Amino acid sequence: MKAQLDAQGVERQLLLLPEVVELDEASAARLLTRTEELAELGLVIEPFGTGALVVREVPALLGDSDVHGPGG
Repeated sequence: MKAQLDAQGVERQLLLLPEVVELDEASAARLLTRTEELAELGLVIEPFGTGALVVREVPALLGDSDVHGPGG
């Protein structure tokens, strides 16, 4: 990912069905203050109500991934 970032930027994969991730309000707010940095790394998120965000794109090199993580 680092080499890809240095070369041309991290390729992103648009999710056909965006994923809503619910967090506590403080955690969601912290992530949303870093949207530009996360987008440079291939993760595109947007606010989605109080304490939630929607994931629209993920780094392509991750392939099929579960944005919720284990148990999500």
